[in-house]
Amino acid sequence: MERSAFLPQLLELLSANKSYPKYQHERRIDIFFNFFLPAVLEAVLGTSIDLVVPEFPLKKPESRRSTNADYLAFSARDKAVFLCEFRTTAGSFRKAQMDRYFQAQRAKWPALREDVEQVFAGAARHDKEKYRRLLDKVRDIPRGVTIKVLYIAPAAIRLRLDAAAAGRRYEFIALEELRSLEVATAFKDEWSLVRSSL
Repeated sequence: MERSAFLPQLLELLSANKSYPKYQHERRIDIFFNFFLPAVLEAVLGTSIDLVVPEFPLKKPESRRSTNADYLAFSARDKAVFLCEFRTTAGSFRKAQMDRYFQAQRAKWPALREDVEQVFAGAARHDKEKYRRLLDKVRDIPRGVTIKVLYIAPAAIRLRLDAAAAGRRYEFIALEELRSLEVATAFKDEWSLVRSSL
């Protein structure tokens, strides 16, 4: 069967559009990266990932509203939850967001799960089923997991992250490293296309 040119051309378009002002590349490439995230974390961090939840809600203090981690990734083997921030441009870093990740890290998993339940309680009726599904997906994450903050971003952002972290520990994967990374996947050709579009 002849391979379709659709995906290569689509990802080429995403890459080309990155050069335009206000283009939100992260939002568009997200679904492709989301698909390969477990294999990426296994290859780079040596961890196995059992669950990935996009846009995981982190409740704001004094409110039932939330900001979101780009991904929550859970490793049962390593008893770890990774709160992942995915950035494709160096200029998109926000210190307040990093501070929120570190607050979540200090709070521990039971408090984060309770926070999601509070966000669920305050959610609009049309969102209730989505929050129920989310809570069902994370139900089996054990209480004692370690929460790790993980940035996947251009290497140029690292100095700003280090300054903002102020000695607090986080993991970092440079996008430049991913552009040559081989991962264990049945979709090697597709991964090659996605990584070149990051």
